[in-house]
Amino acid sequence: MSQEEETARFDFNEGAGTALGSLPCFTAVSTRGAAGKALEAALEPLHRIVYGRAGNNGKRRAALERFKGCPASMEAEVSEKISKLTKDRLRDVIRALGINVHISLPHAQVAAGVVKFLMAPRDDGKIKGSLPAAPKTKKEYSAKRSASPDTDGKPLMKKVRAETPTPSSAAPPSAVKSPPSSPAPAASAGPSDEAVLVEVYRHVLSMTPEDRAVLGVKALRTNLEAHFKLVAGGLRHKKDIITSAASDCVRALKEAEMRAAAAALQNLDGAPSPVSNAGAEQATISVASGPCSPDRTVPSPDASPLL
Repeated sequence: MSQEEETARFDFNEGAGTALGSLPCFTAVSTRGAAGKALEAALEPLHRIVYGRAGNNGKRRAALERFKGCPASMEAEVSEKISKLTKDRLRDVIRALGINVHISLPHAQVAAGVVKFLMAPRDDGKIKGSLPAAPKTKKEYSAKRSASPDTDGKPLMKKVRAETPTPSSAAPPSAVKSPPSSPAPAASAGPSDEAVLVEVYRHVLSMTPEDRAVLGVKALRTNLEAHFKLVAGGLRHKKDIITSAASDCVRALKEAEMRAAAAALQNLDGAPSPVSNAGAEQATISVASGPCSPDRTVPSPDASPLL
């Protein structure tokens, strides 16, 4: 401390302001903790101006306690050095020293406000109270309130404890009725089975034979969930319905395609069949106009993964 006082560039008594050590920016901030470290870091630009070097952490505060402001002859130098600081550095200095300058102003105005403070430090009312005294006041207030006697001369805390209901007077847990819980959303809150069947038929009928050949139950269920605007897995409980309906529909479509292909081959051979065209057309219409019903007399093909 004594060496830094000897190497100061000017006499602190030349300052026209209040010593930093008597301002709230020093008295209200503890030397320990994050606030003390922030103050030490923010004092680095001022330490350079006063001592010509950055100084060491933990020593800048003590070295600048008696600082009352720079001499008037150094105002131009102080202004030049402060104007080179970024707004972030200026913000740190403003917060640490409690300078009444709004950081949203242009850089030049912010720097000018900091220079004005460094030429004559003063209490701008930005930092109030003393941090070490605050916890003590709170403890004293709590102790005083807990020990204050009532009209009977007994401590207030004892009276409060005496009025606390005993377990025997308290209502048994079984007598306390809990609020009725809202029923969990049932699985039937989603689309009905009929609606799911209709969408399965529509979806399968709109697909090409190539797409139907590689159609899987999970992909179909995902498409249906997106159609009904459900969350992922919202139709998992209807998996059996979807699988059965899709399998029946695909089977009926393939049987109709096989009949149509057989009728076409008969026409190419020149042997007209009285039921070929009518049978193929009737099978196609029955599949497209309503729920797909399999023909149990025809063997089921194994082309679709659903079967």
